[in-house]
Amino acid sequence: MSSLNFFETNSQSSHLTVLKLQDDGSNWADYAPRLQKAMGARDLWRHVEGKATVPKPYELVNGRNTGSTGWEKKASEDQIERKEMKLMEFERQEYFAQHIILSTTLTRLGAKMGGC
Repeated sequence: MSSLNFFETNSQSSHLTVLKLQDDGSNWADYAPRLQKAMGARDLWRHVEGKATVPKPYELVNGRNTGSTGWEKKASEDQIERKEMKLMEFERQEYFAQHIILSTTLTRLGAKMGGC
């Protein structure tokens, strides 16, 4: 039986294994909780459920990024960079969650899921 192993490169890393879901779904009872726990351990499950909050970029007013207090204050370079990093991290987690699901399902089933 095929499996997917994925690792985190920090001191809190641990080896996680998610078995592939069979095309006929016969191992769903084993697959589903393992997938949920593995993705939850990587803070990805909220992305699967659609509950992850998308960071909002700063609003542009007269071509300038506004700070958190509104358009009376221009956002600093550091604030803009931190906001962009949050947006990039959100996207990275979205793609990683999709990758795990597609990697743990057979090609035919993954094709049926399409852009879900």
